[in-house]
Amino acid sequence: MDGKTFAKKTIQFLKQEADERNVKAARLLAEGLLEGLVTEKDPDKVFQWLTLAADDGQAAALTLLGACYQFGQGVDPDPEKAAQCYSQGAELGLTLAQRRLALLYKEGALGSPDYDQAAFWFQKAALQDDPVALFNLAQMSLEGLGQPLDLEKAIEHYKKAAALGEAEAQAALGLLFSLGQGVDQNLITAVEWWQKASAQGHEGAQNYLASLAEANLIVERGTTETPNPPKPRAPKTPKTVKPKAPKKA
Repeated sequence: MDGKTFAKKTIQFLKQEADERNVKAARLLAEGLLEGLVTEKDPDKVFQWLTLAADDGQAAALTLLGACYQFGQGVDPDPEKAAQCYSQGAELGLTLAQRRLALLYKEGALGSPDYDQAAFWFQKAALQDDPVALFNLAQMSLEGLGQPLDLEKAIEHYKKAAALGEAEAQAALGLLFSLGQGVDQNLITAVEWWQKASAQGHEGAQNYLASLAEANLIVERGTTETPNPPKPRAPKTPKTVKPKAPKKA
């Protein structure tokens, strides 16, 4: 029996055991679902397995159960229950739970936005090098939400997130370097960050690079002072042609 066949039979066995309310099997399935190693088309079954494992206090199951409540998978949407599940997973130290709980607070899913709580949980996730949390902390530092307005701290978070591959942070750094906002203006560095974000399909970065190419703007390596890059062009609109006044005799 090859490895793939063995893995498939093992997952089938675990699903059967979880259907019989075997907690250990449900916990293993929850871990597999979190890691993308297990798939299941029936959301009701998934909800049943996750509930069983979450009742046993498993962080992965609690986090995925929170997603079920948040997005209405196998159960009616309930942001309050989603937050409760995420909170338990976050307290157990799971980065994904910390980030998702922070996003609920930031986006006001529980009522009004709570930026203090959002910043608190983003910081917890950022300590575990979560790039999305770092990017959100950077944004909140720029706007002074849940923490003091601090451009230097925002750039620090952007750089960490960008180094971890977060495309939004890479695009944001490109813009900051192109404008010289909080950093030495350097179009070469801006282009390098936009290229990284563009490679991940970031539309904004692609627009900036396209604008530079259209303007035939050539940057020599070693340049430290650069002109402001052209802004991405808005879609062209047809010009309104006004009728000419008749010439005077």
